[in-house]
Amino acid sequence: MSKLGIDNTSSNGFPRIELFDFLRGVALIAMIIYHFSWDLQFFNLLPTGAIEAPAWKLFARTIAASFLTLVGISLYLAHGKNFNRKGFLKRLIMVAGAALLITIATYFSFPENYIFFGILHCIAISSIIALSFLRLPAIITLVAAITIFAIASTIETSLLNSPYLFWLGLGNIAPNTNDYEPLFPWLGFTLLGVGIAQILAKLDWLTALSEWQFNNPISRGLKFLGRNSLITYLVHQPIMIALLYGVITIFGLQADPKQMFLENCIHGCQANASKAQCESFCPCVTEGFEANGDFQDILSGKLNFNEHAASQKVINQCSIESQD
Repeated sequence: MSKLGIDNTSSNGFPRIELFDFLRGVALIAMIIYHFSWDLQFFNLLPTGAIEAPAWKLFARTIAASFLTLVGISLYLAHGKNFNRKGFLKRLIMVAGAALLITIATYFSFPENYIFFGILHCIAISSIIALSFLRLPAIITLVAAITIFAIASTIETSLLNSPYLFWLGLGNIAPNTNDYEPLFPWLGFTLLGVGIAQILAKLDWLTALSEWQFNNPISRGLKFLGRNSLITYLVHQPIMIALLYGVITIFGLQADPKQMFLENCIHGCQANASKAQCESFCPCVTEGFEANGDFQDILSGKLNFNEHAASQKVINQCSIESQD
């Protein structure tokens, strides 16, 4: 069965451990909750910036960390004793292919912030790198993980701001993308998972963990998701977006485009200016775009106001007026 990562099977001499399928299922449910909130904001059914609150950001990062840690654990369980080249390549191709599919789909759906190095991309590259740690002592693997965390928290340099190097995560600007898990620090969680599995194997705790049973209906459902996490990851967003769109259309919940543009403008503006200035600037810009007939083209994406002379004139004038 397909997983978001590498399977933990019994073919490598380790017992099947339902706990990790269960935990992967729990992480998937958390991810679905986060993505559903993102969809609600996208359709303007939540206030702009709601999921950018610190608690939501921590929630999202915890989900990504749990997935990547489980990838490392599963990688060791599948290949820690004997490397199964065919099995590894099969799953790597599946994950890498799914990552490419996500990039292509989001490039056409959200060209301004498409996903070029999200969690699937990170899983694919991290899995390859982590292979070299499978035969090393756990202490070396864990030190490598800690080193990656330390580098990610201390190095931010403009020398690595090239779009071709964004996948490293060591530049001092964040790229505009809907999902971004660069190697630093996220590779560290995969190595952390490998190190945890190495310790569990060394202490001979894997057999004891395999005896944990999860047989109630909820647990069985979570295990099913955990064993089919890749397909769940790929289909849940299209399904939720289609359902939300249907509900919005049937019940007439469409947001006012002008109000949505205004709220997004104010939210984005406050990163560089005061709330008072933004509440003056954004209505001015909205009215200016409407006056010169560009508003609908800007909303539909046909016109980029950053590259349009008339729109730039409106922005410059409103910027001056908002500072008076």
